[in-house]
Amino acid sequence: MGMNMVTKGVHNVIEFLSDDSPDMDVIGISDNFFSDINKPAAVNCIEGHGSN
Repeated sequence: MGMNMVTKGVHNVIEFLSDDSPDMDVIGISDNFFSDINKPAAVNCIEGHGSN
């Protein structure tokens, strides 16, 4: 899916913006909705994983 490239691209954008605006705060928000094939998440228990 190219998620590694998306992560690297976002990282580069954040570095560029933080260099341009040093007083900018960078935060990350995560919940139990984020899932990966190898990581358990509440959404997989509710909706199931890999099926429609």
